[in-house]
Amino acid sequence: MKRLLLVVAVVAALSQAAFALDLVIEPEMPRSDDVVQITAGEEFPDSRYVLQYFNWSVTGNEIQIDIHFSQHGDVWLQVLTWCGDTAEVGPLEPGDYKVNVDAWMIRSVLDLDDASIDRYHYGSISATFQVLPATLTPRVASTPINGVRIAGEPNAAGGITDYLVRLHLNTRVSLTAQETFWKDGVSYGFVGWRSSNTTDLARHNTITFPITHDTSLTAIYREELELRLNTDPWGHAFGAFRLDPEPIRYIPLEDGRLHAMYAKGTVVTVYPKEQLGDLRFDHWTNDDNLRLDVTESNALKVLMDQRRAYTAHYVHTKIVELLLDTDPRGLALRAFTLEPEPLEYIPTNLGSIRAVYAVGTLVTVHAAERVEGLWFDVWMRSDGNAADADGRNTLTVLMDRAKSFMARYVERDTVVLSIDSVPWGLAPDVCTLDPEPLTIVPTDDGNLHAVYPRGTQVTVLAGKLTSRQASVPPSD
Repeated sequence: MKRLLLVVAVVAALSQAAFALDLVIEPEMPRSDDVVQITAGEEFPDSRYVLQYFNWSVTGNEIQIDIHFSQHGDVWLQVLTWCGDTAEVGPLEPGDYKVNVDAWMIRSVLDLDDASIDRYHYGSISATFQVLPATLTPRVASTPINGVRIAGEPNAAGGITDYLVRLHLNTRVSLTAQETFWKDGVSYGFVGWRSSNTTDLARHNTITFPITHDTSLTAIYREELELRLNTDPWGHAFGAFRLDPEPIRYIPLEDGRLHAMYAKGTVVTVYPKEQLGDLRFDHWTNDDNLRLDVTESNALKVLMDQRRAYTAHYVHTKIVELLLDTDPRGLALRAFTLEPEPLEYIPTNLGSIRAVYAVGTLVTVHAAERVEGLWFDVWMRSDGNAADADGRNTLTVLMDRAKSFMARYVERDTVVLSIDSVPWGLAPDVCTLDPEPLTIVPTDDGNLHAVYPRGTQVTVLAGKLTSRQASVPPSD
């Protein structure tokens, strides 16, 4: 800063000599964030003069300084004596200001609060100065990777990575750093803001503050790794876990698993819920499906030094059994397909299937059309009555209790209905058969070969144009 020296000569009404008051204002062009130093006084040519009183006040845009001098002792000529002081004023609002200095000489040293003090007006001096709006600089960068995009409001010229712009005092600044980015194949996640004095600020990637001084802020990033959590049975991950600490972020993937991102080196404790509806926590496995030993609370401690994946296994506390058999016996293992797969199969030496399901599971059981030369005939309930099937050989079962079904298979005298077409090869695509055949014989001759019990009346619809009755000839 330059120094502004305002010297005003005031001729004092003294018989001995003429003296001059000094007035100095620093800095030369103060800003609204500066403290203005106003020095007023006089340098006398001998040692008799003493500063008795120095006071100042600010009213609006005027600064008043009152000074009282007095004389004591003998005259020592050519001994220069400074009598004055400095008023530190501000910070001041931007605008024009006037400084008025009034000096008084005391004839006798009395109580200065006494209105009848013996004094006379020694002299005056004044000056003006202007306070400019403060311009402050927020300097913003990122670490450990430079050049991360950081958006700022008010906008910086060019707008970019290292936010650098001069602003007026108390301007509200909003800075937003990228939450994540990739560099050379490595994922980095935002951790927090840090100021120039190493103070850790908000963890949120957007920070808003009034600027009161030149500020340096750094967006801190760390290499981040994925912690992937799953459940068995599948589909419960989003309600099954509590993580400590909370991750930097979650990856929103719709695969039924929890994808949490952590800074490299973080130690994470994963707490599984003990109970999820009718499911009870049983054990942990890692990405290699190896069972893990954990503490009594079932909490899993994970060091994020690489990508990690774990599965929490739950068991059903409410289960029921579905018993499936065939008539004749011994065909069940080759005859039935179940969807979904049961929680477990109970071994049996009777040739039947005992499948365990959670209460409320909807199970679809499909019986093969033909097994070891026998043809599917009908589904039977445990009470001996026919069961209602969705299709000829497909059964849908609500497992609200233990249930039992039997698929009956019979021998049948069957014949093959073969249908050709002109042009050749269209029959399998254009022909509709009513009723459905027992089975279709797979061939590559371009014809349709349907198997029916001997004597069945079959309606064949060819495309949308013609239909005819085809009768399978009776047995001889």
